[in-house]
Amino acid sequence: MARTRLLEHPQFRDAPPDVVRACRLIVPTAEIVYMGEGSWYLGSVEPSTVRERAGWAKRRRAANI
Repeated sequence: MARTRLLEHPQFRDAPPDVVRACRLIVPTAEIVYMGEGSWYLGSVEPSTVRERAGWAKRRRAANI
């Protein structure tokens, strides 16, 4: 039986739920995001007005491109 690597099928991926749960036991705001080509980013996301304003500005710029 031939094995298929995840990299051969690019698509949006969710991190395994047990990994997310374990990370959130350490940091409740932990997020794991698949960035493509086998790369995952682990970080902590906490809402703030500064971050929300920056996000909206980036979305507006992207919409105008």
